[in-house]
Amino acid sequence: MSVYVQALMPLDFDKLSDKVAAIEIITGIKKLLSEHFHLKQGFELEIEDYDGTEWSDSPNEYRIDTPFHDFDIIIGNGFITIDSVWSYSQYFYIANNRTWLRDKFFDFVTALGYIEALIVDEYHGWNHGYGDNNIDMCEYSFSFADWKKEFPVVPKIDFSCFHVVEDLDKWPEIEDLYLDDFKECFERKRMLEKRFPKYRILTIGYICGEYILALKDGLLGLLSEKTGKPLRCGKIDGINARFNNAGFVISKGNKCAFYTPDGKRLTPYRVQQFGWKWAEECAMSRVIYNLKTQEEIFKI
Repeated sequence: MSVYVQALMPLDFDKLSDKVAAIEIITGIKKLLSEHFHLKQGFELEIEDYDGTEWSDSPNEYRIDTPFHDFDIIIGNGFITIDSVWSYSQYFYIANNRTWLRDKFFDFVTALGYIEALIVDEYHGWNHGYGDNNIDMCEYSFSFADWKKEFPVVPKIDFSCFHVVEDLDKWPEIEDLYLDDFKECFERKRMLEKRFPKYRILTIGYICGEYILALKDGLLGLLSEKTGKPLRCGKIDGINARFNNAGFVISKGNKCAFYTPDGKRLTPYRVQQFGWKWAEECAMSRVIYNLKTQEEIFKI
């Protein structure tokens, strides 16, 4: 069973029980991310409002679904969380000389205005009861000070924690939480900026395939790190890459098209939505399909 990884950063906000104030904060964060990544579409605000329901004793939750990297951004009293579908161990994997999951977290940590973050497994984050009363992090009575009281000593991450999984003789000893200053990620970004001086690099983590998000002459584009060439797709209003690495969608206004991980367009631009599922005949294959017609578009 996977143990999920999360990132925690301090937030100057302590009014989670104030619905108006919480909506103002989370809306501001959504605007910040949209402007940082130059995406008009893709960041979805989700509010679980229990006021006036049979679960009115439950705290409201305010989060943003990200259009790539498979994250949810959640606010709490005095902190912000980057929640994920990724396992904690994957944070420390090296593949193709890249700490691929760490790179993804770096993209959003820095987009939110931070230069470091607490990287924790779920049992040192949301899946933990705090204090004598075992309160949850989502409770109105919980604050970031409660987390720091529970875990007062946090080791600083060292690159020796990261490892290649293939042919590994001994699994490295890894702590359950770290403070990450993303030293190597900042260096990777500098290397990309040096290689592509005409671009402003917006992500060092791959959106899908080997594409990174970059800006040139004020225009948003997907740049292949492997070939150094941009994807020829014209204007980009939105991106949806939450298809389990099976491809991505580019939106222009209310129309969109599906692309394979290597940048091949499979559909015309039209009003449509796509989903993914596991292929019945092969447990590791994924199928992309049209949500309305159920037509299968692509299998990988």
